[in-house]
Amino acid sequence: MEYDITPEEGEELEFVWLYSIDLNSAQHILRTIRKHTRDDEQDKGLRYWLLVALVVTYMRPFSTNRGKVLRRHSLDMKDVVSPDLEDLHNRLENYRNQQFAHTDVSCYNPGVGNLGTADNPWWSMSLKGQDFEYLDKNLQRIGTLIQTVEEKVKALLEQKLAYRLSRVVRTPAAGSPPPPTT
Repeated sequence: MEYDITPEEGEELEFVWLYSIDLNSAQHILRTIRKHTRDDEQDKGLRYWLLVALVVTYMRPFSTNRGKVLRRHSLDMKDVVSPDLEDLHNRLENYRNQQFAHTDVSCYNPGVGNLGTADNPWWSMSLKGQDFEYLDKNLQRIGTLIQTVEEKVKALLEQKLAYRLSRVVRTPAAGSPPPPTT
């Protein structure tokens, strides 16, 4: 079936659909954390890596994504994040950009030291502790954030699909009279 849409409109729909998939994936990761891990020392490492995956997956739609037609595309936070959850979204963005997807010195505040001597150096580096407990303690609120953003993205997707359907190119069936001209 053909549609009378621009290549940009087609790719915009594809991006929004991909963002919907990312947010659904984030929901699945959150459910995995809640159902299959415990908040104790035994599951601490597993929970940490699931939280990293959760943050990175949730933030994907908001990062700069590249298309074939649209050189750069991302969701605008202002369009899908409610004002009461902006602080949490911004905090997740900082985790993603400074700690989980990149290695920013400002995040880790490293200090290099020699615990040995000049003749027998023993190098070490101290790092600021990672505050993943904040994520762990805010799972309920993170779930609310993901759900509200996902609902808005789904509504946007439905809107774009309806537009695409409205632009269907109808070809006359074989043997039918041509459409009237006005």
